[in-house]
Amino acid sequence: MDKPPFIIRKFVLEKELSVIQLVITPEVLGLFWLTNDDLIKKPKYFHSIDYLLDGLLTNYLNIEQQNEFSRQKKFFVSSSFGHPFFVSHIHLGSTDIQEELIEIMNIATPLKRIEHQKIVIIDNSTENISAFLDKKFKDFSFVNLS
Repeated sequence: MDKPPFIIRKFVLEKELSVIQLVITPEVLGLFWLTNDDLIKKPKYFHSIDYLLDGLLTNYLNIEQQNEFSRQKKFFVSSSFGHPFFVSHIHLGSTDIQEELIEIMNIATPLKRIEHQKIVIIDNSTENISAFLDKKFKDFSFVNLS
């Protein structure tokens, strides 16, 4: 007998959340989340990241549905372990991902509070994003999740 779809979704969510929770520590300043899908399609890790952000993603989608949805990069700030924590979603269909990453890092850098603060990368692209960021931003440590 097959399990009902809601049981399967719950299992997937719990698995994704446990993976995310293992890498989000007090030393992590933020998360780059690069996907092939728009946020409206709720790509992999959507629910887990939404949980970490206290529902900011869901709230954003509820507001955005009233407007025309854009593929521009997204930048959300919440808190984790009592400190600022950011999540940036970048659609891989963007024209210049490296330029967008630099722009986001320039926004996120003032949030930094310790030396070599970590930023987690969930990346579905074929580019080596962490190597690019390591060269550009030597005061941070970049950790690939995918």
